[in-house]
This record gives sequence, C-alpha cells and structure tokens, in this order.
Amino acid sequence: MNAKSDDVSGKVRPKSFMGKCVMCFVHMIAGIVLLVILAVGGLFVRLQSGPLAFPLAQEIVEHVANNALSGFDVRVGNVSLVAAKQGFPAEVQLSDMRVFSPNGQNLVQLPIVRAKIDPVSSIIHGITVSTVEVVGAEIRVLRDLNGKYNFLPPGEQDVNVVTPDDIFEIVNKAAMNSPL
Repeated sequence: MNAKSDDVSGKVRPKSFMGKCVMCFVHMIAGIVLLVILAVGGLFVRLQSGPLAFPLAQEIVEHVANNALSGFDVRVGNVSLVAAKQGFPAEVQLSDMRVFSPNGQNLVQLPIVRAKIDPVSSIIHGITVSTVEVVGAEIRVLRDLNGKYNFLPPGEQDVNVVTPDDIFEIVNKAAMNSPL
C-alpha cells in the first residue's frame, strides 16, 4: 500500500481546535444522556420496593393547594413518589389530604390522592398533572325531614352539615384557579 491509501482508510480525527471542542461537547452530551438513563432506571427499581417519601414537598403542595382554594385550608399528611401502574414509572401520592372551611370545619378528607405528572410537559411548561385518582374517599350524606340532602363532615357524627353549595364552591375555586 502507498501513503495515500493509508490516509484514506484511517480514522478521521479533527485537527482544528474547534473540531476537538465539538467532539468533546458530543462526548459530554452522550455522558449526560447515559447518566439520565441510569438515574431513571435506578428510580424505577427503587419505586418497586415501595414509596419514596419527600417530606420537603409537603409545604410546597399545601401552599399550591391553598392558593388554588383561597379561603379554605388544605393540609396534606405525606407526599411521596410511588410506582405507576402504566406509563412513566412514577406518580405523586398525597396521603391524608384534608380541606377545612374558613371557620375550621373539616369539609373533605381524602386518604390517598395520586396524581400522574407528565415529565416532558412539566419540564417545558411547568408542572402538568394529567390524571388524578382518589383512593378510599368516604362521602356521608344526611337527608333531613324536608327531603333535602346535606353532606356530613368526614369522621364525625351528626354535627354541622356541609351543604352542597360548600362542596361546589371548593370544586369551582379549584377549577378556576387551576393549581398546577
């Protein structure tokens, strides 16, 4: 073989400084992509063993919910990531979520609320909830002598009733303010 064919068959290496910078950048991006894939895989494996608690997120979730339901007090027990049944491997789970009226009456008690968050849309547009699932909610209804139905507060006996207007006010405020 002659020198010309050796030059053609050899690996092309950038000789300029700019070419070397571009190759270094490509290798860095490939390394970052590999680390993200490993992190998502590690998260998926970790979630299979049980919920991953986020105690610092409780304050943030309560703040967002209280802003959405102005005039009502929202309290959340625990915030954690759990394995999703379908799609992206994680869902946010809120435990022992309660909504109180301005005068402190317990209006709604939700033992478990799961929210599926779209990760790509959340990165681009901010946190976007695609579905919400309520598990174990109990609704107590009382019918008075006039045939009118009223909601009873959770976990209490016949005390101050929660009227349907109270419930609709909560739902309307949440829908109009779109908390997330």
